[in-house]
Amino acid sequence: MSRKRKPLSNISLEEASKKSKKDDDDQDSYSRRAGTVNHMTLKNFMCHSLLEVDFRSNNVSFVIGRNGSGKSAILTALIVGLGGKANLTSRGTNVKGFIKAGKASCSVEIELCNEGPMAYKPKVYGKSIKIIRNLTPTSSTYRIKSASGETISNLAKEIQNITTSLNIQVDNPVCVLTQDTSRNFLSSNDPKNKFSLFMRATKLEMLESEFKIISNNRNNSIKALKDKKNNFSNLADELNRLKRKIDGHQSIVNLKEQKIMLQTEMLWAEVRDAEEELAQDQEKVNKIVKKMEDFKKTTQNKKQDIQSYEENVREYNQQHEQLRNQLDLHRRTENDNKTRMEQFQNAYNRKRQEKQNVSIEIDSRNKDVQTLQKEISEANDNMTKVEQQKQQRMKELQDMQGKLSGFDKHLETARNDLFHIKSDLARKKEDELSLKGEVEQFNHKIASEKGSLEALRKGSGNVLMLYGKSMPRVLQLIEQNKARFKQVPKGPLGAYIKLKDEKWAVAVEGYLGQAMLRAFTVDNQQDSKLLRQIFSTCMEAGERQPTIITSRFIHKKHDVRKNLVKAPSDCAVLYSVLAIEDPIVSNCIVDQMSVENILLVEDNRRAIELLSQRERVPRNCAQAVTIGGDRYYPDPHYKTYASTYKRARFLQVDTEEHAQLIEENITNMTNKRQVMCNQLKALQKEMQGQYQQQQELEEKIRKVNLAKSRISTRYEDLNNELDPEAHDVTNLETVLQEVNTIITTKSAELESINEELKEIKQEIVEAKELLLRSKNDCKSLEERTCSLLEKIEEHNAKIRQMTVDKDYDQRKLQDYQRKVNEGQEIVNGKEKNARKKAIDASKLGERPAELRTVPEIFKEVQEISKTIARIETEADNIDQVASRYKELHEKYNTVSNVMRALEKNLDILGHSVEQRHKHYKLTENFFITFMKHSFKKILEFRQFKGTIDIDMEGRKLELVVIPQQGSQGQGTTSNLSGGERSFSTVAFLYALWQCMDFPFYFLDEFDVYMDKLNRTKVIDILMHHARSKPDLQFVFLTPQDISFVTREAAILRLQDPERYTQ
Repeated sequence: MSRKRKPLSNISLEEASKKSKKDDDDQDSYSRRAGTVNHMTLKNFMCHSLLEVDFRSNNVSFVIGRNGSGKSAILTALIVGLGGKANLTSRGTNVKGFIKAGKASCSVEIELCNEGPMAYKPKVYGKSIKIIRNLTPTSSTYRIKSASGETISNLAKEIQNITTSLNIQVDNPVCVLTQDTSRNFLSSNDPKNKFSLFMRATKLEMLESEFKIISNNRNNSIKALKDKKNNFSNLADELNRLKRKIDGHQSIVNLKEQKIMLQTEMLWAEVRDAEEELAQDQEKVNKIVKKMEDFKKTTQNKKQDIQSYEENVREYNQQHEQLRNQLDLHRRTENDNKTRMEQFQNAYNRKRQEKQNVSIEIDSRNKDVQTLQKEISEANDNMTKVEQQKQQRMKELQDMQGKLSGFDKHLETARNDLFHIKSDLARKKEDELSLKGEVEQFNHKIASEKGSLEALRKGSGNVLMLYGKSMPRVLQLIEQNKARFKQVPKGPLGAYIKLKDEKWAVAVEGYLGQAMLRAFTVDNQQDSKLLRQIFSTCMEAGERQPTIITSRFIHKKHDVRKNLVKAPSDCAVLYSVLAIEDPIVSNCIVDQMSVENILLVEDNRRAIELLSQRERVPRNCAQAVTIGGDRYYPDPHYKTYASTYKRARFLQVDTEEHAQLIEENITNMTNKRQVMCNQLKALQKEMQGQYQQQQELEEKIRKVNLAKSRISTRYEDLNNELDPEAHDVTNLETVLQEVNTIITTKSAELESINEELKEIKQEIVEAKELLLRSKNDCKSLEERTCSLLEKIEEHNAKIRQMTVDKDYDQRKLQDYQRKVNEGQEIVNGKEKNARKKAIDASKLGERPAELRTVPEIFKEVQEISKTIARIETEADNIDQVASRYKELHEKYNTVSNVMRALEKNLDILGHSVEQRHKHYKLTENFFITFMKHSFKKILEFRQFKGTIDIDMEGRKLELVVIPQQGSQGQGTTSNLSGGERSFSTVAFLYALWQCMDFPFYFLDEFDVYMDKLNRTKVIDILMHHARSKPDLQFVFLTPQDISFVTREAAILRLQDPERYTQ
């Protein structure tokens, strides 16, 4: 029985103990090298149904869990996902064996970091590379995506390029140490196994294999060259024998060859004469053709120019119309600015007049003050004691009156502040109630979506769950009560609709709407009432009931051909993309939505082109819908509405995808609800502060009223006292004080007027700038308009002139064509004659570089023919000997060149082999020396001593270790305890780490044979190494307890297998 893995939500990342919890968030991320693993997702892979693992929180991660929990499956998925073969995993010989039992396919998704100087094609892939490998019993495919989600490649070759560039070697046990390799490596004492691991890890095994192949190729080349030399010697002997045989008859051969050469030269001389004559005629034709082609190009350029000018005229007219609209708008703006400028100027003049009046009044009052001060000074000289007391009492009354006035102003200010706070609190109270209502709405929507999600998952893929969680129950009750219906209702309507092309899903759903897709259709009112009762019985309170459409059932589809939109070839009709087998549902959709009049368009540009101009609107088109759901209404009532419907929810939608969509919707609504809650908390906090301010103001008003009451009582007492006799000085001082008050008031008013004048002046400056800018804009637009009109007129004139020249050009082109045809007929005849002569001449030999005249050559041929005839009567025929000698001589030259090239290449190959052997030995010595040094240093961590004994000829590797405090003599690991042997072996592995640099290191069950002490020490060493390499990634898989691990590592705990949970 297969065990179902829980998704990521049931896999928890936790610390090994409570004391290792993070104190802060400053270590949530680290600087990472390109090639490290960000994230892995396993679907139906081995024992996992869905497993997501995130490695980004730390460069050190521990994957722990009991045996059988699926730890090694993560390592297997890493090897397979990065292009490794099945036999590398030690888990099978075919990748189809990794598909979970009972599943048709599986997938592995690996996201690699692609940041830093070592990034692979960062402009193409971005900051991360996502590799997805899908496996089925018959196929294996790849998808390689960029950080933005764009698919870059589907080739396995690109996986190899990525791993090579990022130095990822899934077949190297140092980079990825599988469970079987780890156990064999840790438990085995065989020196040959350790040597084999050393050679594989350092890639010396591959270098050695390549060197052997090159050496064998060199030896084979030497042997082949030796055989070729023997054959070459035999060829040279045969050639010398034929040479000696020919020398005696060379004279007649030379004469015959000379005759043939002369005959060939004569034929080629005739060909030359014919070619020269042909070239002259061809040159004449070519000149005419060139003139005709030039004239055609000129004519074609004129056509293109006409089209270009016409297109420019249309563009210029559009620009002219736009400029006219802009000019009208700017002129209206200019008029508004003029009016505003005049208003500001009038206000400024009024304020200047007001300022002048106030200044005059202040000057007059200052003169009154001087006069009063002089009169008071004279009256004070004669003031008596009684008058002084009276004046003192009046002064005190005036002070109290001033205080009372101050209290009134203070109270008025406080009451205004209190009024504003209460008004603000009332408004915020409304906002608080509104936010609470919105939060409650989100809670209701989230609960409803969660209910739908739960019902959808319980429905086990039932598509009807897409139309509501109660929909299966509704259809069940309809089936049970179908005898009560006159005609069984049809619905939900969306369940009867299929699409012929899924790309129109969003457009179709956006047009039909969710209400129509969830609706039911019935034959009569009685059936409608019965169906409504079923809805009320099945559906919960608050759940929206589907729409019921009452229409007489017709069991034959409507004939919509007369009203069908005549769609262009690149568009479709909504009615045509719907596949509805049920005629009742089809007729209902046609009657309710008029789908036969709806045009489906690929993009917005095409929709605008078709519907914005009345003459282009397809016949019977009432509306157009783009592939994204945007709607366009045809001219003369042209308008458009953008769609908010971005994803199909009903038509041909997989329930799993719909469940994911609901989960995303729940997440989005939860985030929005949290934002609302945060706003509500902030608002309540502000209201609390304002409530406190309200209490403080009320207390302040109470205290001010109390103080005012005391002063008012004292003021009344003083005011009721009998006034002593006083001189006129008091009245004078009162008048003086009133005048000073008036002066102070007027001065404040003057300052206020000055400030207002400054503000008005600034506004005048700004209005002038706006007016000037508007005038400049209008002037610029007028200049551009005039320029456009001039260009339009200029282009129209050129178009008229080119149209007039078109007929003349056509006649001239026909005359050129006639001359070319006549000349070409002559050239073809001469060319045929010259070609025939050239074929006859080429049969005798190649064309000489220099040719004499035909009479000269003919005379010399006759003389040589006479000489040959005389000599042949005295000599034998040696044509066959000469032919054989020529054949062997050519072969000798060819083989000679090949032999020299082979010897040169063999010398280069020998030098290369020596250099490769030298570099191999240097690399070998470097790894051995560095390994010994690193091994010695890591042993010192536990106060061990030892070294690595590597026998390259015997292909053995021994770990020589002296345990802690010299508890026993020097020996191999076979003499050590299990924990000490494991520690020494891990020290050997650590030394290999020092030699090879990879972006990540995965180790599976490396500590299975260690006791707790040695395991602690080993993990401390590995953690220390990891801290020294913060840009690299280290992942350790173990079933052991790691509670001693510090907070510097992330721990992934896998769920226990069922045999433990049960």
